Amino acid sequence: EVSPLIRNAYQTQDTEWLASALFAMGRSADKMWEKEVLKMLRHPARDVQEEAIRAAGQLELASTREPLLELLEDAEDLSEEVRTAAIWSLSQIGGTNVRDTLEELLDASEDEDEAEFLEQALENLEFTDGFQFFDLFEVGERDEDDLDQIIDLSEEDNNGKASPE
Repeated sequence: EVSPLIRNAYQTQDTEWLASALFAMGRSADKMWEKEVLKMLRHPARDVQEEAIRAAGQLELASTREPLLELLEDAEDLSEEVRTAAIWSLSQIGGTNVRDTLEELLDASEDEDEAEFLEQALENLEFTDGFQFFDLFEVGERDEDDLDQIIDLSEEDNNGKASPE
């Protein structure tokens, strides 16, 4: 029910509706919106561009990494809101050149608040990059045997009774 509403809002000529649609796309956790988000990263309306950048990060769209890195290279033309949205989204997406770019921005920063924000983005990137190598569904035969052994040991410790706590 919601997807057609988002699509209708996206297709309007009204920038407020378009920004709202991008906001909803970002919160949808559905990468089907990738093309729409990618298309709006350079929209002339700042609110629309900002919501597209945030949606790119929330959806962790790797295809937006290079365009976002390019946006940060053109920093003179960016509003502070768009710039911070791009930095945070890159910390959510992770991948090639993101750490180097954020560290360069931190080294060049002369503003204490901006430096703190960049440090938080780097911490988030550390978290994000850590999950890229972790597959929740990767369980080998050996792992299943280990799990069975842990369950058996747990049952032996409890002798079929709940543990006192």
